[in-house]
Amino acid sequence: MAWIAAHGKQWTPQHRTEVQSTLERFAFPKIGSLALDAITAPIALDVVHSIEKKQAGETARRVRQRMGAIFAYGIACGLGTQPC
Repeated sequence: MAWIAAHGKQWTPQHRTEVQSTLERFAFPKIGSLALDAITAPIALDVVHSIEKKQAGETARRVRQRMGAIFAYGIACGLGTQPC
């Protein structure tokens, strides 16, 4: 993933693994196959709400924060136009 490659160099290996793992477990199953422009705010919110129902709120907060950073990075790189 381009966002992790770009930002992960400044993280500890443990943090990088945790970030990638939470995205793979919670976000990718629902939105991993979608193009950035296809991921709307309601779709992203559904990801967060599904985590809140099954996991701690802190996990949902972190995944939401990470998805926001990924969307901002993708938009800045010209990969999409819809902020989420």
